[in-house]
Amino acid sequence: MRRSSQIRYVSLGSQGPGTGPNGGRPPGGLLGQIVALVVGAAVFAVAIFLGAIFLAGLVGLVLIVGTVFMLRLWWIKRQMERFARENGDLNAEYTVVEESEPRK
Repeated sequence: MRRSSQIRYVSLGSQGPGTGPNGGRPPGGLLGQIVALVVGAAVFAVAIFLGAIFLAGLVGLVLIVGTVFMLRLWWIKRQMERFARENGDLNAEYTVVEESEPRK
């Protein structure tokens, strides 16, 4: 037996607003809608709470990494200043090997 390649549409009952077994309302009735609203609000509240926790963790991590980076820069600068104070400028004698005439 060969199947047809036609697309078949099946109506699930409601042909428009106000018709069908529920009068155009979604299935489940008023109690189902209230339960869905409460569950949806709870899921939304949990999502907001978890988002705030992750955002606070990210901000804390950025602050810690930034503080460590700034302390490291301060430490390197301090070491460089100490080295410059202890050793001073570089003094040396030199001899000019070849002096060229300035070009005109």
